[in-house]
Formats: sequence, structure tokens, C-alpha cells
Amino acid sequence: METLDVVRIVLGTAIIVVAAVFAARRILFLQGMIRSGQPAVGRTSHVGKRAELEGT
Repeated sequence: METLDVVRIVLGTAIIVVAAVFAARRILFLQGMIRSGQPAVGRTSHVGKRAELEGT
């Protein structure tokens, strides 16, 4: 394995790690936003009527 190959592997791995950190932070942020909302009481009641109104 030549020096250039090692450099490419190290840089590629570093880029993947940095992208994974950004993705993990974004997922945690979105999860916190979702959990901060109020529960939707009664959201699943009257499914037939809701579907009918959605189609009109």
C-alpha cells in the first residue's frame, strides 16, 4: 500500500466520521423537537369521518 492510498483512506474515514457526528446531532435535535410537543388527544378517533372529510 502506497502513501497516497493511506492518505485517501484516512481522509475518507475522517469525512465519514464528521458526517456521522453531524447526522447524530441533527437526529438528537429533531427527536427533542418531536418530544417537546403536546400529545394529540383524540387524533385517532372517528377515522371514517376524518377520511371522508379529507376526500372532499
